Amino acid sequence: MDNELEKIDQIVARTGVSYKEAKEALEKCNGDVVDALIYIEENKKNWTESISVAGSEVIDKIKEIVKKGNVTKIRIKKRRQCDT
Repeated sequence: MDNELEKIDQIVARTGVSYKEAKEALEKCNGDVVDALIYIEENKKNWTESISVAGSEVIDKIKEIVKKGNVTKIRIKKRRQCDT
C-alpha cells in the first residue's frame, strides 16, 4: 500500500492530475509508473485537441454573428427643411 501511494504521489507531482486519475492510470498500466505517465500524457493531448476543435467552432460562430450584425443596418435620414 505504501509503495502504491508513493507511485501515485510521483504521478501527481509530474503530471498535475488528481489522485483519482493517477490511481486509475496506474491500475490500467499494471502498476508501472512510466506507462502510467505515458497514458496520462496521451489522454491530455486528446483533451487539448478537443478544446482546440471546440474553440475554433466558437470562433466561427462568433464570426457568423458579427457578420449578420454588420449586414443588418438601420439608416436614419434627416430631411432638411427648406427655408421659406
